[in-house]
Formats: sequence, C-alpha cells, structure tokens
Amino acid sequence: MKEKCKKCLAAVLGYGIVLLGAMAIIFVISLLGGSLMGLMGFRYESVGSVFLFFLLATAVSLPASLLAQAIPAACFRRGWMPCLQAKIFYVILDMLATALGMLLVDRCMSSVSASGPAIAVVSLLLALLSAKETREK
Repeated sequence: MKEKCKKCLAAVLGYGIVLLGAMAIIFVISLLGGSLMGLMGFRYESVGSVFLFFLLATAVSLPASLLAQAIPAACFRRGWMPCLQAKIFYVILDMLATALGMLLVDRCMSSVSASGPAIAVVSLLLALLSAKETREK
C-alpha cells in the first residue's frame, strides 16, 4: 500500500513540476510579448490579464500549431519540398496558427485589446524562435 502511495505521489509531484515549468515559460513569454505588443497598441488592464491572454492563446492555438509542425515535416520527409522550403512553410503556418489563436482570445477577453500588427509581429517572432528550436533537434 505504501509503495502505491509513493508512486502516486511521485507522479503528482513530477506533473506538478512540469506544469510549473511550463507556466513559468508562458509567464516570461507573456511579459516579453506583452511589452513588445504594447509598443504597437496592445492594451491591458493588468499583468494577470496579459498572462491569461497568452495562456489561453497558447491553449487555443496548440492543435493548429501541432499541425503546422507536422505538415512541413511530412512534406520534407516525403521529398515534396527541400529543407529550407519546409522551414519557411513551417514558419508561415506556425505564425498563422498563433495569430489565429491570439485573435480568437482577443475577441473573447474584454480586459485586453490587441491590434492586428501587434499580433502579427509577436506571432512571427514566436514562430521564428520555435523554428530555431526545431533546427537544433
């Protein structure tokens, strides 16, 4: 019985640490992204609303972002496009997925107001950063 409780506690602790790490990363991205978007007309009521905006935008755009990652990789592996073209295709798809998620969340949240150019610039920067990350793998 004690072994079962230890395994369960270890699993909960592990998932908790991973969740806290993910939240910390999203918090840093929301602070930097919110600051950059603020230069281009992004308005918000509090830092918490910026964090919630980026958290919800990440959750909403996750399925489309996964597709944006899988489609260019599959096209490259099948030989339908060269590596550079697949990377450019990935950046475009990921930018569109992130921008769509941000637009949807912006429409639903009254505590934030994001302009189109602000969303486009931050989406492009996030897509370029994630493209660099996939290149290193």
